[in-house]
Amino acid sequence: MLITQGEIGQKSLWKCDECGKEFLLTNHRAKFLTRKGYNSYCSKKCKSKHWRLFAAKRLREWTNKNGQPRLKKGYGLTTDGYIWIRVIGRYHNQVKLHRYLMEIKLGRKLLANEIIHHIDGDKLNNNIDNLEIIDGFKHGKIHDIFRRRLLVEKDKKFKKKQTPHNTISEATKK
Repeated sequence: MLITQGEIGQKSLWKCDECGKEFLLTNHRAKFLTRKGYNSYCSKKCKSKHWRLFAAKRLREWTNKNGQPRLKKGYGLTTDGYIWIRVIGRYHNQVKLHRYLMEIKLGRKLLANEIIHHIDGDKLNNNIDNLEIIDGFKHGKIHDIFRRRLLVEKDKKFKKKQTPHNTISEATKK
């Protein structure tokens, strides 16, 4: 969390989102983090602790919503946010759930170039109606368009907060 923005050539004061310790960041990095809406951490230890807790929380929410799966060896959440399950009798026994469900629907193994896309963008929603098979090029295009749209929206919000004209006009209206 940004505490004070430094002048040009100086550093900005930040507060770690995990432990609350204050630390300095370059202005360029601070601007990037505020625009993107990312969290900031004082160390790799704090970052990994935060993400471990975040992943466990998302997995608990998923199991509460969908029920406990009846698997012998287990399940979990990958670092990129997908649910994995253990499938006995496979070369790689850890399989992402959305890929496994699509293989069952098709009745064959997926090819290496086939990507399973979550239509609504929620990686935990593995309903078969929410999954589609597309190639890597099309998948990249879809997510690039989505990313650009998100950046434009965040940029508009950021600029609206920063311009003093908006606050003056709002103060005069009241």
